[in-house]
Parts: sequence; structure tokens; C-alpha cells
Amino acid sequence: MIVKRRRYEYLMFSILFIAASFFTGCASHLDKGWDHFGQGEYKAAQEEWGKSEDPKLTEEIDKATAAASLEELNGKITTAEAKKDYASVFKNAPAALLLDKWENKDWLQKSPILKTYLDNARSSFENLPDIINGPGLYRDKKLGVSLTWPAQVMSVNDKLLEGELVRTRAANAYKIPVITLNVYDKAKDAAPISDFKTVAKAFKNGLKASQKVTKSKRFKLRDSRLVTLANGTQAVYSMTTWKYAGSFGLVTVAVTAYKGDKIFNVSITSAPGKPPVEVMDKWVMALVVEP
Repeated sequence: MIVKRRRYEYLMFSILFIAASFFTGCASHLDKGWDHFGQGEYKAAQEEWGKSEDPKLTEEIDKATAAASLEELNGKITTAEAKKDYASVFKNAPAALLLDKWENKDWLQKSPILKTYLDNARSSFENLPDIINGPGLYRDKKLGVSLTWPAQVMSVNDKLLEGELVRTRAANAYKIPVITLNVYDKAKDAAPISDFKTVAKAFKNGLKASQKVTKSKRFKLRDSRLVTLANGTQAVYSMTTWKYAGSFGLVTVAVTAYKGDKIFNVSITSAPGKPPVEVMDKWVMALVVEP
């Protein structure tokens, strides 16, 4: 009986020792840095630490999540650069840079590979061509304007009309939805952005004038309001319904923004509900006009 008891005590001691070693090992990983696990193992570390109920590990778990995302984005950026897929670089490089959100940079000091990822993202974004006009992305660095859209929905590029930077539409018989990006010189007496009703009405009148040859009618401004673009620029949103050639119902949602002596306008036109206005709103709000 004494032998069995000692064996039992030894077994329990071994289990407790292994458990203690496991948790001590988890803690020691945090001190060794985020690249202690090597590339491709960030997610495993994230899952391992995520099981802990220690509130002190909350920030470390957040950093593990950021590290996993940073590694994944670095792979996407590297692949996109090789393929000259500028739209993907334009999307993923800023997302990678936003992951470096802590004032204390110890996670970068402990893991130089993460700093390398961030440096690569910054360099990739800065080295993008001044003008990009490809599937799902238009960007003019000099004008300070960019626009992204779902290339799988609108993939056919039509001939640009006067003032247009982008004219892309769906590949169907009706040629809708269609998205356009325009730039105009701003008149000295142009209404300020804060006067959103006047700005929206001006867009509606311009749309009506552009469709004079098609004999389109019943242009009605249904909605107008001030909006803020993703980068903080104030703009005017508008929604107009009208009848193409006097019979075919269409809806156009638009966003208008000013920069210096220029007016930028992005608009999407389609049949009512195809897609829903909420989806069209999301597309026009992808406009970025840099201050």
C-alpha cells in the first residue's frame, strides 16, 4: 500500500510539474518576442495564449492577433507586387500599417521581422505608380483622388467622356450598373459643401443636362445630405431617380467633394433595387479625396 501511495504521489507531482512547465512556457514566449515561433506560427501562438484567463495577457493576445494579420498581409502584398496587382497593394498596405497601434514599440523591438513587414508595406505603398487605372481601382497621386469598386461587378471600361477619369460598367446587355468618376473646375460662385442641398441640386441638373440627347425625363432629387468620407473629407451625398428615354426607370447615387479649385464627383447608376441603394451607397463612399 505504501508503494502504491508513493507511486500515486509521484504521478500527481509529475502531472503538476508538466502543467506548471506548460504555463511557464507560455509566459516565456511573451518575453522572447513575437518571432520566437518563426514565420507561419503566429496563429498557433495566438490560439495558445487565447486560452489563458489571465487579464494581463489581454494586450499580448491583441499583439498576437496583430502579428498574425501582419504576416498574412505581408504575404498578400508580396504576391500582389509580383503580379503588379496595384489594387491589392493599395488595399492591403495601409491595412498593415494600421496594425502598429501601440505607443510602446516593444513588440517590434523583440521581433525585428514584424518591423520588416511594416517597412515593406510602407515602401510598397509609397512606390505605387502616380496614376493607377486598373480593375477595381483608380488613383491619381497628383490630384489626390482615389476610388475602389467591385471589379467582379463592374468590369467593362467604356470610352471616357469629357471630364471623366473612370467609366466602368457591368458586362450585360443593359450596361448597368455603371460607375463614373469626374473632375471639374470649381466655379468661383460654387455653393460651399455645407450647403448640401444646393450642391446636390447642381449634380442633379448636370445629370439631366448630360442626358438631353437621350430624351430622358422626370429627374427627381430624392435624398441629399452631408457625409464624411473614410479619410475625414466632408462631401455631399445625393440620390436621384429618373426615366431613361422617358420610360426606363433608373436611380443614381452620387458623392461630391471639393479640393482646392476642383470638384470631384463619383456616381453609380442602375435599375431600382439592382443592387439595393444601400450597396450603391457603400460603393460611392469608397471615394477618397485627400486634403
